[in-house]
This record gives sequence, C-alpha cells and structure tokens, in this order.
Amino acid sequence: MKRNRAESTSWTAGLVGGFLVALSPALAGAQQAQTPFASAVLYEVREDVNCNPGTSTAPDCGDTTANGFGTRIADATLEGATTGAPAFTGLMRTDASSILSKVDWTGPAHGKISVQAAGGTTFAVFSGQLNLSLAMLSAPPMPLAPISGTWTGTKGTLHGGGDFSGVFLVPFQMPGLPDRGWFYLELDPATGRPSGNVVPLRQGEFNPNDPLNGGEFQNGIPLVKLTAGFYTK
Repeated sequence: MKRNRAESTSWTAGLVGGFLVALSPALAGAQQAQTPFASAVLYEVREDVNCNPGTSTAPDCGDTTANGFGTRIADATLEGATTGAPAFTGLMRTDASSILSKVDWTGPAHGKISVQAAGGTTFAVFSGQLNLSLAMLSAPPMPLAPISGTWTGTKGTLHGGGDFSGVFLVPFQMPGLPDRGWFYLELDPATGRPSGNVVPLRQGEFNPNDPLNGGEFQNGIPLVKLTAGFYTK
C-alpha cells in the first residue's frame, strides 16, 4: 500500500524534560569504535507501508483495531551521499525492505546499494536488523531508530564487505517554540549517540515537492534522515 509523505508527521515526537540524556544507553551498539570504511548520510525520499492486519499505511501503523500484534511491511528509497574509501565515495541510493513485528517493533531489513563513485558505479547488498521500538514504545517517543547488520560489495569497483551500523533520525517539533520549527536529535560524531542537543533541519532536509506544502509544511515535508558507518572485516 502506498502512503502520502504527509503521514510522516504521525512520527512527530514531543521532547520532555531531560530524556535526551537517557537515550545514550539505548544506542550502545549503534556505532563501532573503529574508523569506518565509509560514512553515509541519506534521506528517506519514499516509503510505502503495509500494516497487517488492518488497512493503515501510516508509518506507525495507526490502526486501533490491530494494535499490539501483526507486522509492518515497508519498502523505502533513501538517497544521499557517502564519503570514505574511493570506491564508496559519491552519491548513494538505497532501496530497502523491512518486516517488523508490531509486538516489539523490531525485525529484519535488507536491500541494495549503489554508489556513483569516481571509478564507476559501485553496487552492494546489505541485511540486518531495524529497531523502531524507541520511536514506537517509549514514553515519550524517542525520535530515532537504530539499524545494524552486514554489507557485501557485489559489482563494480568494490570488493569485500563487513559490518554497518546507523541511526534513523525522525524529525520532530519542539513544543513552545514560536516558529514551530523541525529538529533532529544531534548525534555525537565520536560515538554516534545523542549528545543531548538538537539541530534544526536545513533547507535540503525537506521534500519541497509535496502537494500539501503551505501552512505547517511551508518548507516541504521533513525527511527522515539516516546516518550510517560501513566497516570492513
């Protein structure tokens, strides 16, 4: 089932008190200590969600008749860029699928990666585990979702593979601010964990082509952001 990008606002989270500091233990495995083979920043430009049972196509499967059981099946496209090893530096596109249990909001994810590197297009595949429980089960909601697994180069100039880990950052609004701006959690670049601060979305972090622009979405629909590190064995 397809959904409108405007439904991404159902993931909007309210920040309460000092809960940002408490997020760090939850992301203990989100990043690795060694220097990554490559680092990527991607934006979810498309996501089609199918919630079973029920008819909801919203990111949170917001169907009150099917809470607490079933699955969330999603196909998504992410676009952005990666830097690091020459074979993994350039514009990146990822086509991914995931199947999550609505009991604990975790499950497998897999997909294909292409990088427009200087030496030619590089291709890879990945598989791992996606964890939406922080965004879906925590009170207040924590606007992020860790993902980790393995990747393997398949064609082009890249050979080999290894592990990857990353965090999806869900845009949210800060209660009480007069401009009702949109923010991501700030990640410490050394650890990949929340620093306790927030950062406003830049102009390029909105989808400007949505028909619902105007009013609350005058800059476009805020995009889910993925920061990820790729490591070699």
